[in-house]
Amino acid sequence: RGDLEPLRKILKLNEQELSLISSLRQLKGSYSEAFLIYNDNRTVIRAVPSPVEYWVATSDQTDNAKIDEVRNENPRLTIRSVVDDFASRFPCGYAHSLKMTEVA
Repeated sequence: RGDLEPLRKILKLNEQELSLISSLRQLKGSYSEAFLIYNDNRTVIRAVPSPVEYWVATSDQTDNAKIDEVRNENPRLTIRSVVDDFASRFPCGYAHSLKMTEVA
């Protein structure tokens, strides 16, 4: 988002590539798009994490606070057991489940 001119110059992008970069989207807990440059190949990719991958990589403050809360309540739990449990109960993240509860 913002001024793409420095990006255009550094990566030698054409207008179509800039348009693709401007169209990149993310749906938290579901997918993230990225513009991939590999040798002469340039394309948009979509990363769709499994629930376990989501929980291992989340940087969401609400999700991480929930992990800390559960581990503080029961220090004997391993991070793996918490991740497995949350992946099963909250596959798109705890924060996402709170939003879905508000909508319902």
